[in-house]
Amino acid sequence: MTKERTVEQREHVRLVEVHLQVGDIITHRTCGAGIAEHVYIGKSGNWLCGRPTVTTYHLEGMTGGRFKPHNRADDISPLNITHINRIEVSALSFVDAGFLARTRRRRDKAEGK
Repeated sequence: MTKERTVEQREHVRLVEVHLQVGDIITHRTCGAGIAEHVYIGKSGNWLCGRPTVTTYHLEGMTGGRFKPHNRADDISPLNITHINRIEVSALSFVDAGFLARTRRRRDKAEGK
């Protein structure tokens, strides 16, 4: 039996779908009540996919050598996303598109893009 989503859950997923772009940093809840950050790289069906940030890579104990950004998560639920570019999802409806664009430009500049 599939449980129907609440109005709040549907609105949360809508905000994620509207505001999320490839290259954004997503913060999300994980199994076992953890929190992780990934760089969003696309979708696989209903799931979001991402490469771990350096911080998540080390927190999850993936320290078998140097940072390997090719380790990816492909089972991130949109309902588990708490922040996009470190802006809380529930606040995205109040943030204008210009603010998000400036956030992305600063990120790209810092990464040398």
